[in-house]
Amino acid sequence: MDAVLEWLQDNWVNLLGFLSFAGTMVGLGIALAQVRKARTAAEAASEAAMATQEALAKSLTIGDLKNAIALLEKVKSYHRADKWEMAIEWYQPIRAALADARARYPGLEQEQTRQINSGIAHIRMMGNDVEQTLRSGQLPPTNVRAIAGRLNAIQSSLESLVSDLQMSPARPRR
Repeated sequence: MDAVLEWLQDNWVNLLGFLSFAGTMVGLGIALAQVRKARTAAEAASEAAMATQEALAKSLTIGDLKNAIALLEKVKSYHRADKWEMAIEWYQPIRAALADARARYPGLEQEQTRQINSGIAHIRMMGNDVEQTLRSGQLPPTNVRAIAGRLNAIQSSLESLVSDLQMSPARPRR
C-alpha cells in the first residue's frame, strides 16, 4: 500500500493529466452524439417543411383548378343566356387560373400538365372564335354547340384532374 501511495505522490500530475484526457474524450463523445441528434432533427425539420410546402402548393393548385371550373360554368351560363359580350370577359381569367395551377405545383405528372395546357389552348381558341363573332356582328356563333361541347370537355377534364390530385399523395419536387 505504501508503494501505491508513493507512486501516486510521484506521478499525481501524470494521473491528473490522464483523467483530464479521459474526461475530454467522454465529453467529445457526448458532443458528437448531440451534433448527430441535432443534424437528424434539422433534416427532419427540413423534410417536414418541404412536405408542408408541397401540400400547400398542391392545395393551391386544386383551388386554382376549382376556380377555373367555376368560371367555366359561369361562361357556359352566359352562353346559354346569349350574353356573349359578358362571356368573353371570362375567358382570360380561366386561362390565368389554369396557368397558375400549372406553375404552382411542380408535382404535376406530365399527363396532368398536358391536360392543363390543352385546356388553356382550347379556351384561347374559343375566346378568339367568340371575339371574332362579336366583331362581325353574327351572334350567336354558328358553332354554338361545338363551343358548348368543348367547354364541357374541358370542364370534365379539369374535374377529373382535381379528383386525381385530391386522391394522390403530394409528390416531391423534381
